[in-house]
Amino acid sequence: MGRPGLVMKRKPVSSMNPVVLISVALIAAVVIYAFVRRPTRITASQIPAVVAQLQSRGKDKAFATFTFEPPGAVDEVSIQFSLEGQTLGLDWIYAAAEIGTGSPSYSRNALDRQRFASFARNLGYEVLQRETRYAKYLRVERGGSLIDLALKTLKELYGVAPTDPITVEIDGFSLQR
Repeated sequence: MGRPGLVMKRKPVSSMNPVVLISVALIAAVVIYAFVRRPTRITASQIPAVVAQLQSRGKDKAFATFTFEPPGAVDEVSIQFSLEGQTLGLDWIYAAAEIGTGSPSYSRNALDRQRFASFARNLGYEVLQRETRYAKYLRVERGGSLIDLALKTLKELYGVAPTDPITVEIDGFSLQR
């Protein structure tokens, strides 16, 4: 006769340790979040195409955040297009808490808040102050083309050329290349 082998019984998933199940679910969620929210490098001239996709594919609260480092600067600047309801707006976030840490971000945007607001108003745009639980920001929805405002802000306030690289981070829609 042969030697008796080790027989392992499988436990049903429902009897597995809940801590292990929660840990696996959290790891999977972090991996999916990192993949979906992965920053992408584009050029400034590609902003209109990304915003068009946000408008056509985005749902409420969808956004595209464009981050760049102006020539000669040490801090990054961010501008964001987002949908509130179904209204597209350009957001100048100047204070935000990193979820879970409470640490502030957008320091360069905070320093340049009045500069941006004056620039936009001088071009005829209506600049509104907004605040949520997680952020304070200026929002522009009216006064002309929001794309033009973004591109003029990059070029005239920060010296960013159309071919300069910028980073885009999206949420609430998928970016098609």
